[in-house]
Amino acid sequence: MVEDQLEWRRARLVNVKIEEGVNEITDPREVNHPRLLITMNTKSSALPELNSISFYDMFINPSILYCGNTKGLIFSHDTRSHANQTPSQLKMKGIVTSLQLTRNDTHLVASDTLGNAYLWDLRMKKVIVEYKGMKNESTRIPLHLDDEEKVVYGCDLEGYTRLWCKTSGRLLRTIPSPVPCSSTSVPAVMYCENLGNRPGNSALLLGAGDKLYVYKV
Repeated sequence: MVEDQLEWRRARLVNVKIEEGVNEITDPREVNHPRLLITMNTKSSALPELNSISFYDMFINPSILYCGNTKGLIFSHDTRSHANQTPSQLKMKGIVTSLQLTRNDTHLVASDTLGNAYLWDLRMKKVIVEYKGMKNESTRIPLHLDDEEKVVYGCDLEGYTRLWCKTSGRLLRTIPSPVPCSSTSVPAVMYCENLGNRPGNSALLLGAGDKLYVYKV
């Protein structure tokens, strides 16, 4: 009985249209191992900003999508609405490489390929803090927020990891990379204020090549 139900469910996955503009397609030859492909039909004329997306992030409310594009525009879109929307836009100077929303959905940390890094107030739609020192030319280098949302940090094209105070923009620490860097081998970094659940045990984890480095911060 259970096997019959499974076979029926597999058969249901073969070439089924679930709604206009969205299709589920699987290969009938692989019914025992069905695969799912979803294709979405979009209108490029409705939101031309969506044609050159370089980065995106979601609000705590998963219906709101924030995107950055190759023209330096940052805009939001309500995924529940099927109507053409005029997105609210913020403007960076270069290609948007990183977006990080705060937990309260009122601020956004963004960076671009020119090394600019800002904290945006989404209600006032303006920059309230600038994080200086990032070196970048064309690489999509991410900026991060620590779990407590007190520190903004990231590793740049020259291999220097910088940590800033989120609210003031003050540079807290600069850590050079222990290995040579390039546009294709920027170290991955993670800052933790309470490493190992030990209060005050702040540290930076840096991954480069096949090695992991730990810095006491």
